[in-house]
Amino acid sequence: MRNTLFILAALTLLFISGINRPGTVKTSPIDGEWELVWSKSNGKVNSPGKPIQFKMFHNGFFSLIMQDSAGNWNIAGAGTFETNGNTYKETFNYVSMPELTGYSNWQEFELKGDTLYKKLFKKVTDASGKEVTDWASDIEEKRVRAKR
Repeated sequence: MRNTLFILAALTLLFISGINRPGTVKTSPIDGEWELVWSKSNGKVNSPGKPIQFKMFHNGFFSLIMQDSAGNWNIAGAGTFETNGNTYKETFNYVSMPELTGYSNWQEFELKGDTLYKKLFKKVTDASGKEVTDWASDIEEKRVRAKR
């Protein structure tokens, strides 16, 4: 009986300690904080000369905040992301434009040191999974790691 109680106590401790362990951390080469340097759409480069968008990647999650055309910091979004080779996929779980909640988009990326180049909207799906790629235009971005 004493051995049985000891084994049950040991198994309980192992079980409880397993519950309190943090889950597996998903690492990605793009993890960190990034600021937008320029974006290019339809061949036209928009280079504002000051940060207008910040994006963070960590443990399979992303968040972003950006200025609207009037310079107000009121556009935001967050969700999950994954990388596979040079393909990046993000899904918006929260976004200041609620109609985009659940949308996913696939992008190509290239990392050169502390500079991240992205080609956005290679594929876009709405919340139901329906492909709506023609809804978005091709956009390219250059980001650099944010400095303090």
